[in-house]
Amino acid sequence: MADMSDRLASAVRTLADAARPQKGPRPDWAVVDLRGAYPDQATAGLRHLLAGTETLEALQNKLERLAATDRVGNVLLRVGELPAGTARLDTIARLIGELAGHKHVVAYLSSIGAATLLLTRAAHEIVSPPSAAVHLAGPATEQTYLGAFLRDLGIGFETERIGRYKSALAPLTDDHMGDADREQLGAWVEAARGQWVAAVAAARGLDPDQVAGWLGSDIVSAEQAAERGVINRVAYDDEIVRIDPNARLSAVEYVLPKVERAGTRSFSFIRRASGSDRIAEVRIDGMITTGLSRPATPFSPQVAGSDTIVAQLRAAKADKHTRAIVVSVDSGGGSATASDLISREIATAQVPVVASFENVAASGGYYVGCRAAEIVASPFTLTGSIGVIVGRPVLRELFARHGINADRVGDDRALIFSASREFSDEDRAWIRATINDVYARFVAEVAAGRGRDTDEIDALGQGRIWSGVDAAANGLIDRLGDRGTALGRARELAGLSAEAPLWRPSPRPYRGPLAAVPELGHGVRGLLEPFGDERVLALAEPGLRVRW
Repeated sequence: MADMSDRLASAVRTLADAARPQKGPRPDWAVVDLRGAYPDQATAGLRHLLAGTETLEALQNKLERLAATDRVGNVLLRVGELPAGTARLDTIARLIGELAGHKHVVAYLSSIGAATLLLTRAAHEIVSPPSAAVHLAGPATEQTYLGAFLRDLGIGFETERIGRYKSALAPLTDDHMGDADREQLGAWVEAARGQWVAAVAAARGLDPDQVAGWLGSDIVSAEQAAERGVINRVAYDDEIVRIDPNARLSAVEYVLPKVERAGTRSFSFIRRASGSDRIAEVRIDGMITTGLSRPATPFSPQVAGSDTIVAQLRAAKADKHTRAIVVSVDSGGGSATASDLISREIATAQVPVVASFENVAASGGYYVGCRAAEIVASPFTLTGSIGVIVGRPVLRELFARHGINADRVGDDRALIFSASREFSDEDRAWIRATINDVYARFVAEVAAGRGRDTDEIDALGQGRIWSGVDAAANGLIDRLGDRGTALGRARELAGLSAEAPLWRPSPRPYRGPLAAVPELGHGVRGLLEPFGDERVLALAEPGLRVRW
């Protein structure tokens, strides 16, 4: 019996020794993998939970802890696939720059392109393997026009719009890009190119003309990239950091654990735990509609519902400890009504509201933030698009081809948005009057928020999109920056310290035992008609993004 006790005690000691950190030299290097879209908040759902999606907040926390620790002096950033917008990459680049102020940072790129160079511009050294893929191209955007294809199928589209630049439904109605659209997209792309050159050249201390020459050049290999100064040298990652695969904690590898995984963080806990003065953050992601917010599904896009957003804003406004609110927007717009409801809630706030525009804050996405005390946008943000559009399909010819007949009884006005026939002259007159009224309200809201004359806003409107740089130049936003800039500015306006806590009101978009399972039928309807019965839209072209 005693022998058995001794063996048990020995086993316990062995386990304890195994669990205890090994003694030995402290690591010289931290190795951090950068990959993923880095959303601001963890998305609920089993798929995201299993994927372990890391948020921007978690990445920032990790890099800040690395900057503060004395355990390592060097950081290797291994850059993988980053399906994030340019504005988000620019934000991560700022975080890397802050880390580089404390540690020696080396970026390891397996793919050399404009996006990865923008991301890692503040690193002390950029290294790639000899086999690295090289694709150095300037920004571009592409639209696919289905007008002729749909007409061949017997499907037409009719639209009425305010603003000669308003092109939200043009891919469904037209055969090619119009002159006005080509003008605004060209200006947006050139602004992105100029900002990329300026940011990379300034961070790396290079001549802007040299950096501009990289884009569209004949560089096709890592060796050529090193010769032209695009990267610093060619090497494999194990030639930078040698990792012992048999060591529990390598002397050269030290990766701080993730502080947040999707679906594990309780924002309501933050709310209860925080009793001091603070700021609130409300996010507006995806298509803006009336009703409740809904996550993206295989059948429908992500929806920012005005009922949910307004409830969050009201919760923030009612909270006695909230001294300022940040509204973070990544949306191409949607329902004019829903956008107006959210804008009104911001306009009536008794505390400062700062809007943070991310990849896209256009049309309704601009509308919701235009009454904020200040607007912050990335240089790469697509914004503006102050305009209104109405559109619907016309299936009359398709019906005729297949022997389908739609007969009417009653008031034709009730069937104005039926797809069975074209708009009549009377229909068009009524629609025109409707969207003129909505556009006038949109312009008036922007003018009130920006302290400008309505004629000035109308001239900047007309559905035209602007880059963040151009929006700052023409007064549609107040300053260039990112979410961190907006949070800092909100704390300043509220008279709070830089350490003042943040909380997020969290009314749930779904309630009940099946809250996490959207109705399948609703998802299918959302795919076909994502705005439900709402037809007057403050919508920029969905899916429009710059590519490098």
